[in-house]
Amino acid sequence: VMKLLTSQTILTNDFRTVNYRLVSLIGVTVCATSLTVMIIRWADGIKGVEVYYGFPWAVGCGILLSAQFLELTVQSPPEQMANATAIYCLVQQVGQIVGTSGSAAALQQLFGVRLGVNLDGTPLPKKTKV
Repeated sequence: VMKLLTSQTILTNDFRTVNYRLVSLIGVTVCATSLTVMIIRWADGIKGVEVYYGFPWAVGCGILLSAQFLELTVQSPPEQMANATAIYCLVQQVGQIVGTSGSAAALQQLFGVRLGVNLDGTPLPKKTKV
């Protein structure tokens, strides 16, 4: 893997010979594996050093996005390079916005459900007129 990522691209400067699909699959595999580990381990909350489980996920996503961008750059015709790059960046930003909004909505829903479960047996305070 490291030979594929370093020596073949940096030493020879021939970016057209790299199999970007393989590099993308490595990135997806690292992302999916680390997310699975996080889901399993964080089911009852994060404990201590487990916060570092996010690092392999970030590395895998970085590998994936870099491989996609390099493949786009290598394969795009020169007259379409600006359009392809702009659309790629736009789609990434839309994905980040949708992902952030979706996760915030899911967390609010989960917070409301857990708050309701924890407060079901609690009597409400009496309201007094001031």
